[in-house]
Amino acid sequence: MLAAAKAFSASSVAITDIRPDNLPVAKQLGAKHALDQSKATSASDTVEALKAVFAEGPDIVIDCVGFESTITVSLQNHGVGYC
Repeated sequence: MLAAAKAFSASSVAITDIRPDNLPVAKQLGAKHALDQSKATSASDTVEALKAVFAEGPDIVIDCVGFESTITVSLQNHGVGYC
């Protein structure tokens, strides 16, 4: 999804992951922000981390996992679109 976002000229892409070892790869592939959520205790921790990066929330959120917690984060963070 990161490659697709970059291909469609996304100017700022943030990746969140609970496995910190994945984050350097995300940065190498073009993510402007790679947020370590391994110590997040709730969905609101991730929401706050994303709000620190995107003050008004991201324009588009793509949830590639589908867990209840990631869907919650996506729904609480979306701006224009959610996928």
